[in-house]
Amino acid sequence: MTKELADGHYWVNDPGILIDKPIRFVGDENNPTNVVIEISGSLQWSAKGGWVEGITFRRPKMTSGGKFVSLPILDVMESGKIDIICSVFDNDGSTGPVANISGSGNKGKWHDAVFRNGGSAGIKIDGEVQVELNGCTIKGSRSDGLRAANKANFSITKCTVEMNTGYGIHLTTQGCQAKLFRSFFKGNTKGVIRKESHCNITSSGNVALVPFKPEKQIPGFKLTVQNSQR
Repeated sequence: MTKELADGHYWVNDPGILIDKPIRFVGDENNPTNVVIEISGSLQWSAKGGWVEGITFRRPKMTSGGKFVSLPILDVMESGKIDIICSVFDNDGSTGPVANISGSGNKGKWHDAVFRNGGSAGIKIDGEVQVELNGCTIKGSRSDGLRAANKANFSITKCTVEMNTGYGIHLTTQGCQAKLFRSFFKGNTKGVIRKESHCNITSSGNVALVPFKPEKQIPGFKLTVQNSQR
């Protein structure tokens, strides 16, 4: 089933959009700002397939202006799987992550998507799940850009991770696996990356702008020291 959305604004109240069967949401594949869904709850995805393309999801202005919620704007749960292309997820107005991924199995391939203004992490991955990000941007979160736990497995390729208050990437518990290729990191307050013991990172071709030279080189990264990160 395909749901095509015309240019314009759409408003969705609590609990949000609950998807338990495969569906395709298609907006403006050339400019997602033309199709805006202002959502008070979450896009909750438990269907085992589906697609979102060319849509901006954000909080209503009255929420971002001071009435905080504690939800992710995208919540992929249980055995849910969703592919995303050329879309924006903006959680300004919430204390939750932009995207929360939990459950088990393959959660999808995300291309040219923006995840911004997380009230905590930008993307939080928890459990034995896999997700691929290509050409995505994670920025402006009040904690880590991408935070993984409990054997999470993810890859980022040609992505930008910038201006997050925590680490750019943080593998918080044992057994997590990450693949980082040709991505760019800038202005992440606590540092580029942190991993706990018994986590595995494969990394090559990445670039990071840092305020000072670290004591140890980060494998797979070219580090450039700059005086200001604006």
